[in-house]
Amino acid sequence: MLKYGSDKPDLRIPIEIRDVSALFAESGFQPSKAGVAAGMVVRAIPVKSIADKPRSFFDKLVEFAQSVGSKGLAYLVWTGDAANPIKGPLAKFLTPSSRNRCAPNAT
Repeated sequence: MLKYGSDKPDLRIPIEIRDVSALFAESGFQPSKAGVAAGMVVRAIPVKSIADKPRSFFDKLVEFAQSVGSKGLAYLVWTGDAANPIKGPLAKFLTPSSRNRCAPNAT
């Protein structure tokens, strides 16, 4: 359940949920930082080939999450641009070392 979000995952879909609690425990994003300190877990779903989507796409994802009861939805997008490698509302809260550790190719 923690890895795929289902007890009967379709293994043809190569998406695995990752625990990123350690990353947000040291971030400047206070809701997650405080939550992790209190025992909360922060998880992420890495999605390939999504960096070229427009902002409206992500806004619709946030609206959907809120429509099903979530307070919100945070996202980070790796652009591949050397000058601005990460975009999204959480990018400004991550330190450079944190950004490197959570990069798509990082383990």
